[in-house]
Amino acid sequence: EPWISPAGATPCAAARTTQGDSPLQSGLACAARRQRVAVVANVLVRMGGGEKQIREVVIDAAGAVVSSYGKRHLFPSERWPLGFSPSSDAPTVAPLLGGRVGLLICYEGVYPELSGDWSQVDGLRRDGAQALLWSIGSHLPVDAGAARLARRTGLPVLA
Repeated sequence: EPWISPAGATPCAAARTTQGDSPLQSGLACAARRQRVAVVANVLVRMGGGEKQIREVVIDAAGAVVSSYGKRHLFPSERWPLGFSPSSDAPTVAPLLGGRVGLLICYEGVYPELSGDWSQVDGLRRDGAQALLWSIGSHLPVDAGAARLARRTGLPVLA
C-alpha cells in the first residue's frame, strides 16, 4: 500500500475520486460498507520516509477508518530479510462494535511472555480496552497464548 488511511478517512469514497488510493484499504472499506460489517485487517505499508511497516486498520460498518496501529514488536525475520521497521505508535485501543479493543499484531501476543515486558498490554488495559483483539498469521500457539493473555490481563482475547 502506498500509505495508511488516517482515522476518519473513507477509503472507498477516495477510490472513486481522482486522488490516489490505497487499493487494499479501499477494497476493505467498500466491502465493509456494502456488507455493513466492521473489518480489522493487517496492511503492509510503505511509510512517508520509505520505511515499511506492518499496520492494522480498523474500519467500521460505514466504511470509515476508526483506527490505525503500527506493529511495535517485530519477529526477527520481519526485520531481516523482509525489511520492516517497528512502529513508534503507542499501544492502541480502537472503538469496535460499541466496545473498545486493544490491538495486538501476531508476535506481539507472545512477546510479553517471552521478553517479560508487559508494558504494551498493560497500556491497553490502562487505556480502557474491554478486550484484546489479537490478529495472528500463523505458527503461534493461539489457544495457549490467548488463554495466558486473558489470565494475565483479566480481559477476553479475540484471536
